[in-house]
Amino acid sequence: NDKFFVGASAPRILQNNIDLGDDQTVISREARHLYLMGGLVFPLSENTEFQPQLLVKYVQNAPLDADLNMNLIFLKKYSVGASYRFGGSTEQGIGESVDILLGAQLTEDLMIGFAYDVTLSELRTYNNGTVEAMVRYCIKGGGGGDEYLNPRFF
Repeated sequence: NDKFFVGASAPRILQNNIDLGDDQTVISREARHLYLMGGLVFPLSENTEFQPQLLVKYVQNAPLDADLNMNLIFLKKYSVGASYRFGGSTEQGIGESVDILLGAQLTEDLMIGFAYDVTLSELRTYNNGTVEAMVRYCIKGGGGGDEYLNPRFF
């Protein structure tokens, strides 16, 4: 429906060998990744919505990992939120990162976003966090209608 989404994906499903020489030496092997995601939209007022999302990531022989995102959406154009990434440190157990998220729907098809990531794991001794930028352009269907080719939008 228009207030809930769920999805699953499996990139690197073939688990190819990575070898760069002519002999049969295998340098590395791609690992199969499995992702499960879901999210909802709750109206809080006429102009404000709350959107929690969860992404669970699984790779065999690696710890289970997950991202929990929470956004407030204003006027169906602007979003502000936070994200918490579980996993990361096996010593501290406080997670990988906390993020601040900002987004703006500039036109019907064009959105920009920014995130500031604060590292919580041992990697924080090597960085002061990261800044990320995102540009999303949605392509409408070829039938002349207003439907988008990407079904994950509400």
